[in-house]
Amino acid sequence: MALQTTRDAVKSILKTDPTCNDADRQRVLDALSGKAVPASGAAVPPPAPPRIVRFPDAAKQVGCHVHLLHQMARAGAIRKCKLPGRVRCHGILAADLERLLADGMQVVRLGEKAEG
Repeated sequence: MALQTTRDAVKSILKTDPTCNDADRQRVLDALSGKAVPASGAAVPPPAPPRIVRFPDAAKQVGCHVHLLHQMARAGAIRKCKLPGRVRCHGILAADLERLLADGMQVVRLGEKAEG
């Protein structure tokens, strides 16, 4: 949401712009007010925040140690998620975890042979 002075300044600029019609002008001002409305006129729902699974929970689901998840993130197989204002990662994206499980990730422990 923009300050009223910002909204007034943008409104003045849009009034002087000959390429901007009234509908476009109102749509920009509504967006500044926090009322995001697309060109079709239907309200846009805010995007759902990504779901984050903490490292210990993800490790239990996959059946591996937390260190393996960190190694996979370092290799680029999954993405770590950091919360705003934090230094350390909070967990991994649930979509990445679901993809790992759907692909049939197979964890091979030391001393065991991989199948296939």
